[in-house]
Amino acid sequence: MKSIKVLKKITALLAAAAIISAAFAGCSSGGSSSADGKSSDGSSDSKCLEAAFGYAEKKVNDYLSSENLLNAKFASNSFNKAEAVSMMVNDKTTAEDYENIAKYMGVDCIYIADGSGAVTASYPESGSKGKAIKDIKEIATFNRLVKGVVFKMMSDPQPIEGTNEHSLYAGVSRPDGAGFVIVGYTTDEYSDVLGTNLAEKCGVNTIILREGSIISSTVDTVKAGSELDVLDISEDDLNSNFTTTIDGKKYDCKSEKLDTLVLISAVPA
Repeated sequence: MKSIKVLKKITALLAAAAIISAAFAGCSSGGSSSADGKSSDGSSDSKCLEAAFGYAEKKVNDYLSSENLLNAKFASNSFNKAEAVSMMVNDKTTAEDYENIAKYMGVDCIYIADGSGAVTASYPESGSKGKAIKDIKEIATFNRLVKGVVFKMMSDPQPIEGTNEHSLYAGVSRPDGAGFVIVGYTTDEYSDVLGTNLAEKCGVNTIILREGSIISSTVDTVKAGSELDVLDISEDDLNSNFTTTIDGKKYDCKSEKLDTLVLISAVPA
């Protein structure tokens, strides 16, 4: 299942690369540049920049228009994992069964609790059996399930340093009314919700900002989490065309504020 998921992502990336190549044909390989900024086939750097920006702008607007849907879809998938596990377990489920269920569902841990919130089983077995949900730090917030405040809930995804993955928990009431199921897992799919992989979808030399901070970049030396000063520009430069030097390399850039995001497309000057 995981290999199919990876294959789909690779196929999507290759398709995007083909579209980008077609859109920018002639920008980087259309011939040498002359003193007036035009290449030997009559194209210009400004046309390359406009092509790059136009493609990226569509991708950003697509993301913005579906942001709420992406968030809802992510939450739904999380609950589906917990609900699926809840339908696979019962009083006769063995430790080996739990291990197999965890692998099949792609989760890192499973907690089964009775109606009072006491854990009756877990994977991996970590000494939590018999403890109340509220007394287990990682899942204490899920005591809201026990109190009947909610019937399903998800923790805030937490970034895993040095990766594009997040860890989170999702919990639901069991369909038989016998208690609750909480699962924990890691995923790279939350990047779609946050837009932290948006620059990859927009093409090379793209930078995306939210609230003055860079959230996504395909400029090698510009990392997510950086501020505007790494681009040697200020807020006044945004929503305009400008030239800047990044790590000793000069770029012509076009920037525009698109709702809650700022898009910067760049081409080597």
